[in-house]
Amino acid sequence: MHPDLQSDVRQTLHDFYQLVQDTHLPEFIKAIGTLERWETEIINAFIYPHLSNGFVEGINNRTKVIKRTSYGFKNFSRFRAKILAQHFIKDFDISVG
Repeated sequence: MHPDLQSDVRQTLHDFYQLVQDTHLPEFIKAIGTLERWETEIINAFIYPHLSNGFVEGINNRTKVIKRTSYGFKNFSRFRAKILAQHFIKDFDISVG
């Protein structure tokens, strides 16, 4: 990890926390609690902007869409085959009726 960059980002984030505390706006102060709980992840996002879980999230989203449109499948192996086919054979629609 980049220690100098990490400490710079952490200090900037803490400066932001203080700025929010100085505003005395309850909504912002509540949001700071969330930022503090996710501070490590937020800092890593700034240090490693090229890393993302977007690809995996896309797979999960597509699988959930398939699951919704396949309601009523009684055979799990067919359902599994449909998911695998959709992910590995792009733009290929399998309709089992």
